[in-house]
Amino acid sequence: MKNTINKTTSVTAMALATLINSYAGSVPPCACTSPAVAFSNLSGTLNLGYVSNYTFRGQVLDTNVAFVPNVGLNYKLSEQTSFYGGVEQVFTTRGASAFRSQYDLGAKFQLGSFELTTGYQFVNFNNTNTQPDAQYVVAKLAYTGKDLLPFDLNPSISAAKGTSTNTGVWYETGVAPQFNFGSLLFTVPVAAGWSSNAYYAGMSQGVSYAYASAGLAAELKITNNASIKASVVGYTTDSKLSNANSNFVNSTIGVSFAF
Repeated sequence: MKNTINKTTSVTAMALATLINSYAGSVPPCACTSPAVAFSNLSGTLNLGYVSNYTFRGQVLDTNVAFVPNVGLNYKLSEQTSFYGGVEQVFTTRGASAFRSQYDLGAKFQLGSFELTTGYQFVNFNNTNTQPDAQYVVAKLAYTGKDLLPFDLNPSISAAKGTSTNTGVWYETGVAPQFNFGSLLFTVPVAAGWSSNAYYAGMSQGVSYAYASAGLAAELKITNNASIKASVVGYTTDSKLSNANSNFVNSTIGVSFAF
């Protein structure tokens, strides 16, 4: 009797083991991963700097030294798509309040070796300035490939079309070759700007030359997330831009923090 019970128990245990092994083999291993942290795709920069005179698209909007803080955020949706937003304030000797505020919102798309940026831009002037507020639809196409020359050439074309008081179109084409020397990065920005449909007051409805610029910018990395930046850029502009001097130099210095 005892032997019979032992045999029955052994057979039952073997059957159970076979059943368990068979079930385990039929279930694929879990491919579960821990949920991605959304904030890992979020990055940004904070820039604090001074400019010798505040220049926007070739026009000198204020000849006084200005403090220009700005912050930008970038959310990476995928390897090809990201969204960005930014705020810039301009403080001059005109007063304690911001002389000019700029707000940007848009998206970036990586198309092979090209990056397309499209967005909306709102510019607000305070009451101490006669400039009207303005809204723009902006776009930029930049070549981000590294195979043109031994160094990064960074060619690009930008455009902005007014949607409120100014319905003209601004264009700018340029290159910004970069040269790296350890923690020091040099950039040589060269650009030319045009106007169509009288983007600048007083210009014709056709396409008109507006300005050309060239300069030198340097960035010294002091930590992984902080750097010191400085630049000197010379401009030659059409008289219709109403600058006090058609030829002038604009210099900047400041610090930048990445997060």
